[in-house]
Amino acid sequence: MKTILLSLALLMSFPWPLNIDAPQKNNEKEPTAKHIAVSSKNESPSQLSNTSEKKTIENKDTKQKITLEYIKEQLTINQSPQEVKTLLGNEYHQVIGMMNNTQMWRYDIGTKDGYSFETEFDIVDEKGLNQKEVKIILFINWNSETNLTDYISAYYLNGNNLCNYRMSSEGTVMDECYE
Repeated sequence: MKTILLSLALLMSFPWPLNIDAPQKNNEKEPTAKHIAVSSKNESPSQLSNTSEKKTIENKDTKQKITLEYIKEQLTINQSPQEVKTLLGNEYHQVIGMMNNTQMWRYDIGTKDGYSFETEFDIVDEKGLNQKEVKIILFINWNSETNLTDYISAYYLNGNNLCNYRMSSEGTVMDECYE
């Protein structure tokens, strides 16, 4: 039941295309919602502080230190796969977005030796985050028409709270935590 509540809270936090209050530019496509499933055992959603500890991980391909701040500053909407690889490296997993059956990349950042989480869908390894086996789980959604980024979502811990930073093609940027 708590898994369902957390999933519903995440769904409700996304910008849905039927929002009549959201201004639309004439040349933009209708927004679409993306979904990330989170497996949870005892969390209930509630908004907390946006502060986060620094999590520094070195990109083996570029020797760049990857932190949540680096992700927030460097990743943007409408980047090409090559631009993302230049920023984050080639160590990603191709997964399928469950909401729209879209192609996504999952980067597991700051993993302990031997860490593995195999799934074909955009599921967050909450257990791995809680046990500090992985520091950041980053999903990048690719627009099927342009093959450019159109949604970015990073999961991390702030203390013992699961947090999610996300950026959408509609211009929405959110960073929130759940108890």
